[in-house]
Amino acid sequence: MKQFGIIIGIFFAIAVLVIVVLPFFLGYSPGGPGTNDGSSDGPAPADRPKSSVGIFRSGNGGRDWEEKNTSEGDDIAKYQILHFAIHPFSSSVIFAGMKSGGLWRTENNGDSWQKIQDPNGALRGDSSVYRVIFNTNNPQEVYLAVFQQNRGRVLKSEDRGSSFREVYQTPVERFGVFDGFVDASGVLYIVTGQGGFFSSHDGGDSWRVVRWFRDGIVRLVVDPRNESRLFVFTEKGSIFRSEDKGGFWVDMTDALSQFEGALKYQKLLIDPADSTLYLASAYGLLTSIDGGNHWVAPSLIIPPEALPILAVARSPFDEQMLYLAASTQLYASSDRGISWSVISSPTGARIVDMVPDPQSRDVFFAVLAK
Repeated sequence: MKQFGIIIGIFFAIAVLVIVVLPFFLGYSPGGPGTNDGSSDGPAPADRPKSSVGIFRSGNGGRDWEEKNTSEGDDIAKYQILHFAIHPFSSSVIFAGMKSGGLWRTENNGDSWQKIQDPNGALRGDSSVYRVIFNTNNPQEVYLAVFQQNRGRVLKSEDRGSSFREVYQTPVERFGVFDGFVDASGVLYIVTGQGGFFSSHDGGDSWRVVRWFRDGIVRLVVDPRNESRLFVFTEKGSIFRSEDKGGFWVDMTDALSQFEGALKYQKLLIDPADSTLYLASAYGLLTSIDGGNHWVAPSLIIPPEALPILAVARSPFDEQMLYLAASTQLYASSDRGISWSVISSPTGARIVDMVPDPQSRDVFFAVLAK
């Protein structure tokens, strides 16, 4: 028995040496290479994103992603992006409008970002920039729909966004200016949270009332094939269509009444090839080939619990190619929504916008938020 006890004692000592002492000297911890809070004993892998939110770019159609949050001074990734806008004359120039974070610009396709410091003081660093509006007749002219100092305002730049001056402000506090566009003849249109739809024929120096709506207008979408056809969205989710740049409007909301959730989280894409409408919402995806009079719900592989669809995009080079984002996942269709596949997502954060590069076939951007 004494010998047996000695043998047991030797085995116990060896076990302690192997399990406890040896790992201590070799630098291992019982929890493995990383603890449950995501920390690591060594450097992060080179392909791990520095941030799970912000701006990401793919150069191969979404198979791989690079984080593009490099910025000078302030941290661009800490802000919520309200609008991500690629300049129509040069895709290397991109603007990002932030919630309470001002306007940011890159001139190298997202590799580095700089926050605009307006020397005129018209654009504040803490403004919320809801829309960046380009004049396709003049590459230097840029308008902003912003909310700052408790009012909605329109700011104008004539040096491609380096400096601004104010050309409009809402007459009543707490109401915003949320969207706008410049047509082929140079007329500027804006929509406001008071329900105003206004136009300016002199670059913002004076304004005309096109229409007052009963509810606030939060979104304006223009048919790229026919800029006389406009769609506006109210804060309650109602949709109105005009075929004459706002002279007469038709309420399209009833056509969506059979689709529960279609008036929430709305994003409208108009196909530039044939004006097909793609409406993403809490319902899912709806399509219309007659301007919104009738809608059809294509079959999707998106699980209901992943709704709403927060982004919808189309390839500028392939009219068959569509992209959707719901929750943290990206989906692609190569046959205009008949069949779908799951593609790589940048991180595990929500994808709130997708923007294809209009000048590079396989490049597009994803905006992620918490």
